[in-house]
Amino acid sequence: MIRIYLTDDQTLFLDSLKLYLQGEKQFHVLGTFLNGKETLEALKKEQPDLILLDLRLPDITGLEVAETVKREYPKVKIIVLSSFENESDMLSAVAGGIDGYVVKDISPAHLILVINTVMAGFSVMHPGSHEIMRQIIRKEMAHYLSLDGIHNFDSLNIQEWKIVQLVTEGKSNKEIASQLDYTEGTVKNYISRILQKTGCRDRTHLAVQALRGEAQE
Repeated sequence: MIRIYLTDDQTLFLDSLKLYLQGEKQFHVLGTFLNGKETLEALKKEQPDLILLDLRLPDITGLEVAETVKREYPKVKIIVLSSFENESDMLSAVAGGIDGYVVKDISPAHLILVINTVMAGFSVMHPGSHEIMRQIIRKEMAHYLSLDGIHNFDSLNIQEWKIVQLVTEGKSNKEIASQLDYTEGTVKNYISRILQKTGCRDRTHLAVQALRGEAQE
């Protein structure tokens, strides 16, 4: 049985949601709360498997609740039930570690599917949020794939290429230093010189451009 907390400042919605979930044998609503502080206080005594959480609360925000829960009770799953899709809220919620994001117009059958999917270890986003996420990704890719500099990788020597390769693998300066038997300071100087030679803005831009060049070969 999945034990659930419900947090929403709209009493009618909260009661309706509780009534529906209690009618399903697989769910047990441990508690309902009208604000974030009540939710966090209840968590000190008993932790549910899942919290269905609204972002717009009268005291602290749902995002603050989510961040606190994920920090102090990492095993508790969180699904945000929002009144509308908002790019800023969505990004903040995802960054805060939420497990699902859906809007309140979701059908009861789909909500059950979302809950079971999240409890199985997957993340779920409302279908309408996909376009927002695509727009965000396109913006980021346009930023890092822009050809506003001279990306001259031909000027790099063999040692610099080794470091570029390790950067594309996601290695930190410490890891690169350990692998190549350098000091972290030496690696940092190498990367600064590589950025200057290639015209890349930062490590991420460098990695993307290097991988892009490999893909075009």
